[in-house]
Amino acid sequence: MGYHKNNGISWNSGVSTLASMVNGNVWSSNDTDKIWEKLGQPPPVPDNRGVEIKERFLITDIIAKVPGGVVYLGIDLLQSITCAFKILFAGGLLVDTHKRFDRETHIFQILRHPRILPEIGSGKISGSHLFRAMKLADGGTFEDWIKGQKIPDPHQSLLLLMQVAEGLAYAHKNGIVHGDLSPRNILIHQEDCIWLSDWNSASFFKEKHFLESKSLATPLFMSPEHIFDQPIIPATDVFSFGLVLYFGLTGRHPLTGSLTSVEMYRSVIEGKLPELLDENAAIPEKLNLLFKACINPVPEKRPGNGTDLIILFENLMNDNQALFRQRPGMNHQTQSFTGHETLIN
Repeated sequence: MGYHKNNGISWNSGVSTLASMVNGNVWSSNDTDKIWEKLGQPPPVPDNRGVEIKERFLITDIIAKVPGGVVYLGIDLLQSITCAFKILFAGGLLVDTHKRFDRETHIFQILRHPRILPEIGSGKISGSHLFRAMKLADGGTFEDWIKGQKIPDPHQSLLLLMQVAEGLAYAHKNGIVHGDLSPRNILIHQEDCIWLSDWNSASFFKEKHFLESKSLATPLFMSPEHIFDQPIIPATDVFSFGLVLYFGLTGRHPLTGSLTSVEMYRSVIEGKLPELLDENAAIPEKLNLLFKACINPVPEKRPGNGTDLIILFENLMNDNQALFRQRPGMNHQTQSFTGHETLIN
């Protein structure tokens, strides 16, 4: 889940995950009322407004309910800045929550980059409760931004997605795979800057990590590795990136409609997804090929990591200047790229 100010409480992707399992159908976040009708009303949200944490953070409002806790709006009294403040309550924690929380804290300590959501502080409060304070994105999520347009702006979408590739490249270079890339986990800050958020499904891919639960990944953006409980690797993020690319250029997921979860997953693992050109014949062929390369069901046949994505984007940019109104600032160190040049050259 991304952390941004919303008018009222929004029930995050944890409910959407439950929704995807009800009657075998794929549901959207807008169906949460129907889900709570089946599951009972959500638990009351602890107010906590006016509470000061660790003599540094002041809670001012509620942003969202999340599995096991609440995200609040707050103020970092030390830096005098607004922040998002997540509290995970001891009574609602899953068995592996502490392990995941500690791993995410470690990952935040490693990933200090302009494309990664900055963490301000974290720890334990009142015994077993966990907290994490993060900077607040003022532009909402990439999903919000796309859905707020009647027709997505391909120029701005590609500029933002280039930044997503930069964030993934930095994480992959540091041995970390995100594991749950989706439009909701991409935050927009100051209109033209993105932050990758929600690293609680992330792992060090050299450890051949398996996700403990599919429910921790966003169903519509799962890779074949997610579905088969295979090791989560950088190419897993690349697959999800391909689906985010499609969403960013069309405003919808390639598998929308009346498909059941089983039908959706079968399409993913068999590589039977529509092409970008099927949605818009004006899409450059090389951009369509980039999308197809990302969503190949065989991980070894995809671009291998975020750096590969950047190089493919640069080649695309060189041949399609009109797609990019301005070249985003890129601080990454490009590496030699082999194995996929024929996809777009």
